[in-house]
Amino acid sequence: MKSQELRTNNPRSLRKLIAVLTLILIAALASISWVRQGKAVQEIRKESLKVEGPRPMAKAIEVLESRCRCPITYEDPRYVNSSEIDDVTARVRRDLANYKTGEAPKVLIPKGGAISIEYNDSPASSELERTLMILRQLLDAHHANGNAGLFRFEIDGQLIHVVPTAIKNQAGQMAPQESFLDALITVPVQERRGLVTLQAICAAISQATKTKVIVGSVPMNLLAQHIGREGGKNQKARDLLLSLLEGSKSDAGLSWQLLYDPGMKIYALNIHQVG
Repeated sequence: MKSQELRTNNPRSLRKLIAVLTLILIAALASISWVRQGKAVQEIRKESLKVEGPRPMAKAIEVLESRCRCPITYEDPRYVNSSEIDDVTARVRRDLANYKTGEAPKVLIPKGGAISIEYNDSPASSELERTLMILRQLLDAHHANGNAGLFRFEIDGQLIHVVPTAIKNQAGQMAPQESFLDALITVPVQERRGLVTLQAICAAISQATKTKVIVGSVPMNLLAQHIGREGGKNQKARDLLLSLLEGSKSDAGLSWQLLYDPGMKIYALNIHQVG
């Protein structure tokens, strides 16, 4: 009789066991799903980038470079409209007593503005994808705020260049503007120290564009120690500059900012290490 009861009850017990195991499995899968969703939410961080100054786009790129540890070069437009230029002579000159009122050489800088963005930083994207996404937002915010100049970016391998495309002319109308580093220049190929080659590149750009370009703040020791055969005929200034910097064998990446002085009407090429 006992044996008969076991045979009768087994199917029912088995069904109960299967039902219990099914519920446990469903709960486990749901738990895994929630954990994964929670992890994904945690991985997507909300970040912000806010800058203000005479050159807000240049400053924003400096911050972005420090976050991605990747070179992003920048070039100023040529500021010529008085509404986009600030006279800071009285604030920065310490020798005004040596001049009659109004006769001291003026110190002019871009009037500047601000840029503020928020973005989602997700590790699911590659570093380059995240950087380009942030850069697009920066350009959009810069233009939306009415800051001086219009810009675009281009990608050269893992390097990103931000260059001007337009600026207000003296009549207050937006006028197209090309990058000075797109100028075709010739620098004789010969063995030189890096600093001498850089000076030759700046001199060639000055000649090609009829606007003086000088060597600004650069890693002097690195360029002075580098010796190489750089140069080329009718090549873009940007390409010759890249060739020089790539040959310098720096442990960190090198980037540059080509900044325009609206008072002196010259460009200064500044080079800095990234990372």
